[in-house]
Amino acid sequence: MDSGIERAQTARTIIGTLATLWLLYASPFQGSATDLAKNKFGEIFINTGILLVAGPLALAGFVLAARPPVRRLYGRRLIAPVTGFCALFGCPALLWFLFRYVIGGGATAASPYAGHSTGNPATAPHLWERPGDPASPTTADIA
Repeated sequence: MDSGIERAQTARTIIGTLATLWLLYASPFQGSATDLAKNKFGEIFINTGILLVAGPLALAGFVLAARPPVRRLYGRRLIAPVTGFCALFGCPALLWFLFRYVIGGGATAASPYAGHSTGNPATAPHLWERPGDPASPTTADIA
């Protein structure tokens, strides 16, 4: 890497660190560090929600504002990013569903795992175990 680029990156990092420290020092916040962390977390949560709504709306606006011959091309090019975006939210949602209703034993779960969650991962039933099924292998059989 060029030494000029390295110096510029180092300077940018130092300036960014100093600016962050200055903002923390100059902040008029008078509460505790816990209150500051809670407020910042709340700001991040609100800003994320705004971006989740405004981002797709802005993209849809750009696609709709494009000339008709190019509009379909832009729409087709959005399929992969939208799929990735949905996967980012779909995977945690799927995990929540599995732990809530399949493994964790939700109130209405029609699952053999319902009600068997002990809170201890070492004693929790595994996906290959079916409680009450004599043909199901146990942890000792698999290990």
